[in-house]
Amino acid sequence: MNKLYLNIIAGILVCMLLPYPVSAQTLDLGITSGMSMSSLDLTRNNKFIPLSSGLSPLFSYTGGITLNLKLSDRWSFHSEILFVDKGMRQVNHEDSLPDNNAKWYYADLTTRSWDHQYYLHFPQTVRYEFPLDKNDRWFMYFELGGYFACYLHSRYVWETTSPILGNHRGVDNFDIIHDAENVDNAASGPQTTIHRFDWGGTAGLGFIFTLWKGRFDLNIRYDHDIQPHAASSEPVKMDSYLEVLSVTVGYSLPILNKEKKNY
Repeated sequence: MNKLYLNIIAGILVCMLLPYPVSAQTLDLGITSGMSMSSLDLTRNNKFIPLSSGLSPLFSYTGGITLNLKLSDRWSFHSEILFVDKGMRQVNHEDSLPDNNAKWYYADLTTRSWDHQYYLHFPQTVRYEFPLDKNDRWFMYFELGGYFACYLHSRYVWETTSPILGNHRGVDNFDIIHDAENVDNAASGPQTTIHRFDWGGTAGLGFIFTLWKGRFDLNIRYDHDIQPHAASSEPVKMDSYLEVLSVTVGYSLPILNKEKKNY
């Protein structure tokens, strides 16, 4: 990541942290981690189209740090910095393949691939929580908001299995945006735009219970691109959107407590 992106991320972190001491009543800092399931939505001329049968969701891990600003007894502003893996899994099977003389032979070849695209995510949500017991130790909450993200890197893993050709495995690491720009610059045909900075909507629900001096948080969240991950306009308008369903657990401790005074 070049210096420009590092400066942008550093500025975002400063902006997130500075307002809190001014108006905060309770500010919690925590960590979170869990599993994610990402998939892809495709549109042709703004109409959704089904994916091929060989494509399936990609299961991976996610995690990061959390900040929760308590605005009142029920409302809070929740901010996170997460490492998120987006992509797809694909399985293809070929019964026969051509040889060097263009003659077909029986191959029984299965190819499995995992397309990982790593992002730094910044979800920003408003939470509404309500107690589930009289002692205010168990809570349930709903959250709604948006996120912006920065694309970091891609990793493509593939493996082939065949009783005739044997088993093979490979890993490629690359920058998909840089590669797409080079292809478009070299070609005179339709161009594809892939954004390094991404944004979308997020919604979730969860459960919180008090544990020791902090709070334990079980969260289920759904993210979906609003800006297309990739877009092309010729000969037809094709857009792709990434979506992520994640289940995480976290723990946070108060780092700032300011008593609300009644006069």
